[in-house]
Amino acid sequence: MANKDKTRAAIKEFIVSYMQEHGYSPTFAEIGAAVGLKSKSSVSAHIKRMLETGLLN
Repeated sequence: MANKDKTRAAIKEFIVSYMQEHGYSPTFAEIGAAVGLKSKSSVSAHIKRMLETGLLN
């Protein structure tokens, strides 16, 4: 699995877990902290691509 794929899988896992626990979506900053991304724009780019490919809906 490519590094981007691993990152996106970690993002999805974190979002699902966070939403189950809290009932709402995490912020980009929270997602970044959870998966080791320092830039909110990097998180945004990953999420945009995940939405485009159907990995998130």
